[in-house]
This record gives sequence, C-alpha cells and structure tokens, in this order.
Amino acid sequence: VAKALRARLEEGERLLTGGRRDDARVALRAVVEAYNDGTVGAKDAEGLALVGRAAHLLGRAKDANRAYAEAERAGPPRVETLLWRADLFLDKSDPGHADEVVRDAARLAPGDARVHVAAARVKLDQSLDFAGAERALDRALALDARAPGAWFLRAGLALRAQDLAAADRAVDTGLAASPADHDLLAMRATVRLLAEDREGFERAKGEALARDPRDARFFEIVATYADWVHRYDDIVALMREATRLDPGDARALALLGENLLRAGDDAGGLDALRRSFALDRFDVRVKNTLDLYEQQIATGYVTVERGAARIRLPRDEAELLGRYVPAFVDEALADMRRRYGFTPDGPIGVELYATREAFSVRTSGLPHVGIEGVCFGRTLAAMSPRAGAANWGNVLWHELSHVFAIQLSKSRVPRWFTEGLSEWETAARRPEWRREGDAELLAALRGGRIPRVADLGRAFTHADDVGEVAVAYLAASELAAYLVEAHGFPKIVAMLRAWGEGLPTEEVFRRVLGQSSDEVDRGFRARLGARLAPWERQFVPDGHAPPLEVARARAAA
Repeated sequence: VAKALRARLEEGERLLTGGRRDDARVALRAVVEAYNDGTVGAKDAEGLALVGRAAHLLGRAKDANRAYAEAERAGPPRVETLLWRADLFLDKSDPGHADEVVRDAARLAPGDARVHVAAARVKLDQSLDFAGAERALDRALALDARAPGAWFLRAGLALRAQDLAAADRAVDTGLAASPADHDLLAMRATVRLLAEDREGFERAKGEALARDPRDARFFEIVATYADWVHRYDDIVALMREATRLDPGDARALALLGENLLRAGDDAGGLDALRRSFALDRFDVRVKNTLDLYEQQIATGYVTVERGAARIRLPRDEAELLGRYVPAFVDEALADMRRRYGFTPDGPIGVELYATREAFSVRTSGLPHVGIEGVCFGRTLAAMSPRAGAANWGNVLWHELSHVFAIQLSKSRVPRWFTEGLSEWETAARRPEWRREGDAELLAALRGGRIPRVADLGRAFTHADDVGEVAVAYLAASELAAYLVEAHGFPKIVAMLRAWGEGLPTEEVFRRVLGQSSDEVDRGFRARLGARLAPWERQFVPDGHAPPLEVARARAAA
C-alpha cells in the first residue's frame, strides 16, 4: 500500500511542479482518500506520513498536522516524517515547532544532508541566524553536494549580504545538478532583479514560469529577498501580478496585503489580508495582523495629519505625545529636506505603538522582534515611550533618515550604508544619542571581525550574537562619519543618487569619491584606529565568544 501511495504522491508533486494543478489534486486526493476509506490504518506510520504530505500539498494544513501526529504515534520516529512536518510548520510561520522536529530528526540521522538543510531553514526563519545557517549548509553540502534546497539557501544568504556574484555562483552550481529546480530558477530571476538587469530578470522569469504560468510561488520567492533590500514598490508590483495570475494563492495575497500596509494603504492592505485569511486560516502572521488592525488600531489609536506626515498614536497617550511628536517630525523632515535637497514621496507614515507586541505584529506579523523601530520607505513604526526604554526621539530621527536614504537611492542603498548613515544622523543631531561601545569596537577591530568596506554587509548578517550586531551598527556609523569628514555631506547625497541610477557599489565609490572601496577602507581604518587610540592604553577584554557548537568543536580538537 505504501509503495502505491508514494507513487501517487510523487505523481502529484510532479504535476504540481509542471503546472497541471487539477490533475495534481486528483492524485493527491487519492492519497488522502486512502486514509478516509481505512486503507491506511492507525498503525501504518509510513502511510500516515504520506497522507500528511498530500494534505499539506493540497493546502489542508490541519489535516496534514493531524496525519503527521498520528504517524509519529504509530511507530518509531521516521526522518522523512519529521522533515515533512517541519516543512509544514515553516510554511505556516511556526519555526518554534519546526525547530523541535528538526532536532529530533538530527538525533535520528546526523549524517542526513536533508536534516542540515532543514536546520538552516529553521535558523533563518526563527532568528535570522545567518552564520548558523551557513554552518548547517556547509555540513549538508559536505554530505551531499546535490542536497535539495541547499544551493537555494546558500544563494539567499549571499543575496542578504548583497554579494550578487556569490549568489549567481550558488544558483549556477545548484542548477548544474538540478536544471529544473523551480526555486533555483526563481532565485536566478531574483539575482537579476537586484543586479538591475531587467532584461535578464524577464528572461529568467519566462524560464521559471514556462512550466506553470500561474505559479505565484515564483513571485513570493522574489519578494522575500527583495524585501531585505527595501524594494517595497517592486514587491507590491510583483504581488499584484502574482494575485492576477492566481487569485486563490493565499500566500501571495498575504504578501500583497503586508506590503500595501507598509506603503500606507490600509484599506487595500486589509482587503488583501482578509481574502488571504479566508483561503488559509492557519497563517499566524495574517491572523495576528488582522487582529491588531481590527481589534486594537480601529478603536485604540488616533491619526494626526501634520504637513507631510500622517502620525498614528495610542489614543490614551495622544494628548501628551501630541504636544511633542508632530513638532519633532516637522523639524526632522524640514532639516533633512534642506540637507539632502530632496522631498520624499508622502505622506510619511509615523506610527507609535503602545506595546512591544503591537509594534512587533505591525512590523513582522509575529509578537516578538528585538528591534526598536523600522522603516518601510515611506512608513515607519516604533514604540511609544510607555512601551519600552528606547529614546523615542532618537528612534524617530534614525528611521526618518532612512526614508530619505531609501527613497533618494530608489531603494538601492546597501543596508550597511543606510544603517550607518542613520546612526551618524542621530549622533549629529544630539551627541548624547551616539551609541556607546568603543571598547567592543576596538576588540572587534583587533579580532578581525570588522569586514572590509566592500563586505561590510556581512557584519549585519553573520553576527554571532546581539552584541556583534551592535558592533556592526557602530562600525557602519564610524564609516559614515569618516565619509562625511573626508568628503563632505554633499558626497553622501551624491552616493545615494548614484545608487538610485542602478550603479554597483564599487562604481559608486569610484565615480563619487574618486576612490576604490579598498582605498576607502584604508582611510576608514586609519581614522578608526586614531579615534580609538586612548583605549589602547587600557585593558580591553574581548567579550566575544564563538557559537556554542564552534566552541565545542574547538574543545574537541
């Protein structure tokens, strides 16, 4: 029975990949029906797992989870079942439970490359642990150089570090082994989009959609990585196309709704999210976001229109915050318009939330994110003073400067540059807002943990812990300060405009500054060393510790 069901499941997966959805549903329903008619019994662990996988592919998450649970009760643990169940959890934005079942799989089969690929996915979804995901992929590829999903994830890691050449190499390597891999074909298109190669993007898109012209997942993959580099307008356009091709794809509707909300279109965003939720009631991000807007924002917040800004405040804090926040936003926007010589598209949404949970759901759909503020190009969100200990003025000035950097560069500014510039902006506005961390910065400099300027993005994506992320911000802000001092603020503006023309970073340095990135790096390190010189006369311990698994490996060696 299991052999026949597996053949039907594999047939259904092939038909889905080939765009023959109706035929695929017939094959997959046949697998599920084997459970309903008793062909698959309560003690058939493999058969129940096959039923779970078929139900997942049919979009029946609750049935899939129940079948997996029954499969685990029916017999000894099976790696395949655990990995399929992890895929279901990740698909429904539940990385915590995915982590549990992947750990179980790792105990059963530490030499299975698929387990390490799944571990990499969990590390990224659960905590954006890029370094940990990189190590998991190293293990997977050492076991199997053709491990499904490994080269796709490796390309994604390179994209998030804005290393387009490395992303291209990973895609090419993966496609050499699996030329029809759908996710890798979508990743190839993503790299071309972010490389400003529109012709290449359309060509890769045509190749990816040739087998299934209604494939919304292609657009979802592109949108996921475009989000990391602030391409919010591109994402809205992509998801509008995806939902036209397949109006019944819940995830595409969810991404469209999420990004319309980020653009300040609450009505359009909520409409898309409601349609998504009607199709899939197990997407926790969609459920949380709808609850926030319908149960809290609708009655517990007020909106203040102030010049170019639309400011959302908690209703019971509005009288107090209204004395200060609108005037502060006016001051920041006027100051930045003058210095950048640019007026951003508006209205600029400024949102302060009464609780960390509300802020987290607004920005990610999940209740716990470890940040103080976020900018989506023309909308920014932060916490009110009641919600946390962060300085609201510091946070708003930081995020408002992102508005200028993102819009002036047409969303092409590297993450390390815009974060460093925003840190410099806050310190220039009020010196006491500058981050303290010279000792940690010196330790990182001595320890070789500050990448060269051309690779500074890795300091943000491959930090071992929260402390190293803070050091990345410090290093980027010191670089911004060096560029302002050495070349003048107008050159900063010129760099943003050059990125907006689609120029790669190395060419931006050469055209605007007349220097290579390596020359900039040498000047930056000389300035940083001189500024940190007083610390050289003191005992500065390096508190940085490697990840636990790395420390264990070193101890074992």
